[in-house]
Amino acid sequence: MKISAKKCFIISKIINLNVKILLNQSIFESSLVTFWYGSCLNFKTTNKNSIMRDLTNKYESAKENSIEFMEKGQISAYFNALLEMNKYKRLMIAIVAN
Repeated sequence: MKISAKKCFIISKIINLNVKILLNQSIFESSLVTFWYGSCLNFKTTNKNSIMRDLTNKYESAKENSIEFMEKGQISAYFNALLEMNKYKRLMIAIVAN
């Protein structure tokens, strides 16, 4: 079976077009994955920062309460405030480790 030069040219154009389409699709898909991954990382760091800020505020509040209880001589409340401080400190360490 003989194929004319014109048919070969048309077939090569179709193959080139299909290759270009496949390349464009793969570039789009990789860009989409990169965007999604970057967005997830951005959300994770933003969420981590807000959690750390919240825990730091709670830790500082518990610290102020513990000092106040110590000055007033309320030993039981002072120890509870120290335990609360320890809880927030451990949570902050766990978040930093992840």
